[in-house]
Amino acid sequence: MYIKIGLSILVVALVWYFFWRMGHQSEVKVVTGLPILHLQDSLPDSVIDYEADCKVIAYLKERPSGNYFTLQNWTKYYSEFQEVSFLFYFHGRDTTLLRAAMDNYNFHHPIIWDPEGEFVKANPNCCDDITFISGVLDSNGNIQLSNPTLGNLTRLLSNCSND
Repeated sequence: MYIKIGLSILVVALVWYFFWRMGHQSEVKVVTGLPILHLQDSLPDSVIDYEADCKVIAYLKERPSGNYFTLQNWTKYYSEFQEVSFLFYFHGRDTTLLRAAMDNYNFHHPIIWDPEGEFVKANPNCCDDITFISGVLDSNGNIQLSNPTLGNLTRLLSNCSND
């Protein structure tokens, strides 16, 4: 239990650091044309809609420990809000531990594989020195930081999908 609380505090701290670092930047550049990772029983690649009015953008950097615990909390949201496009970017060269985590956490959403760090190059002020960050990009182009451990994700996705 203390580990979960500690991890939640760490995620919140990283989100606030990201927000502070970005200032009030409201634009995130979506990177297309990258390969897609998925498990054998994953959702089809067509669930990734780069042009959708409302989308969740999540950036995950390779971790030597293979601790991709953040994946376990997303299934509820991409299942419930199917009209929202979820863009999960993974920056790293070795996908072995990520695939194992996807299988372990029953994470069936395709992940955009970014081995060369194109997402960070396109968004240099956002995430070059953190391992995970996510937000909801609405139809007006505004990004609001959120993830399943913060209380605002359901509200943001509901508002976004009703636009």
